[in-house]
Parts: sequence; structure tokens; C-alpha cells
Amino acid sequence: MSEQIYIVSDIHGCFKTLKALLNKLPKNARLCFVGDLIDRGKDSDKVVELVRSGGHLSVLGNHERALLLAKDEFLLDKRVDNPWFNEHGGAQTFATYKGKNELKLKHIEFLQTLPTYIEFENFLTADGRKLVVSHSAVGKMWQERHNDKETEKFKAHVLSGRSDISENDDIFNIYGHEVMSEPVITKGRAAIDLGGVYRHLKQDPRICAIAFPSLEIFTQKMLKDKFSM
Repeated sequence: MSEQIYIVSDIHGCFKTLKALLNKLPKNARLCFVGDLIDRGKDSDKVVELVRSGGHLSVLGNHERALLLAKDEFLLDKRVDNPWFNEHGGAQTFATYKGKNELKLKHIEFLQTLPTYIEFENFLTADGRKLVVSHSAVGKMWQERHNDKETEKFKAHVLSGRSDISENDDIFNIYGHEVMSEPVITKGRAAIDLGGVYRHLKQDPRICAIAFPSLEIFTQKMLKDKFSM
């Protein structure tokens, strides 16, 4: 298949760096984001608006999920009584949107439409595996996605799970969430979060995009997006 789709790693509100990365991709490239569009960087609103107004695809990340759980406080500019939320970028996101009430509502409505995973029927590996994009690796929980009794466990795993790198014979899973020093690509998966926003932990923090099915990698070093860590 000659057509490519470009899967973009966790951006965390770093709009300038995202724009620099997108400038390295083909013009009008088809994009799909792995979630965590928001938090920590200073431009969460611009990142979400780029995805929303551009008609790009994205799955839900655990940071979007946290914002949706605090949407009432968000819309009313009230502080959230949740240490995890405030310490992991929620406070920065609230500041980003301060005074932008109409945009807040549009973005909450948009984030509520994001799925926990996207399964692409028409994007296949050479050996016939379908592309699946998710925030965290689907791992061994993939087989439970249609099991009503396990649905909530599956969603929690795909949003926030770590370390389950089990592969499935029928899919190629591209995901972020788990920070890597370099992209990890195997027969059945690709982990592409290069820790861009975590510059205090990484010597070479970057954001990343991977083309599918070619698996060509594009990276961008972090620009001055004024992190608050």
C-alpha cells in the first residue's frame, strides 16, 4: 500500500515542537495522535484545536480522561481537589484556557468523542496485521475488548497500563504513554513516546511520528514550550 498514515506521539501541550515535527512530514499528511495532547506544556488549547479543526484522528489519553473527569471544575474555573491532576499538568492546562470559555466547551465536547483505540481495516503490514492505535499498549487485554464484563478493565488498561508488551497475531499496535529512549519496533508493535515533555528525566527528549506501513521514523527535539515541571 502506497498510502501512509502518520501516528504522532504524546504532545502534552507543546505546540511549537509539534508544528516543527509536522513540518517534517509530507504536506497534507494523514495524521492520528496517540492521546495526551494536553498538560504540562503551555499551549494545550492550541494542540487540541489543531487536531480538532484539522479533522485529524486521535485516541483518548489518560490526561484527556483526567480532564474529562474534572470537566465541571474546568468549565467553571474551579480548582480540582486531586493531587495527581494538579501535579501532572492539570493546573497548567487550566491556566492555558483561562478566560476562553467558548473554546473550553468546544474542546470538552471534542475530547468526549475520542475513542480508546482505533482499528484501521485498510492499513495493513506486509503479513496482514491491521493497524491499531491506542494510548498505551493493548497487550493481552486486546482479546477482551468486546467482552462486556471486561470492558472497563480493557479501557483502563489501554489508557493507563504499563509494561504489558504482549503481542497479538492479527494486529500491529502503535502506542505512546510509556517513555522510551528510542522508538521500539517489533513484529507486532511500535512504542513511540520519546519523553518530550519529561526533559528533566531524559538526555534527549523528543516527540515522534511514525509512518505506517513503512515504519519510517520522524523526530523533533523540544523547543521552548515553557514547561512547568
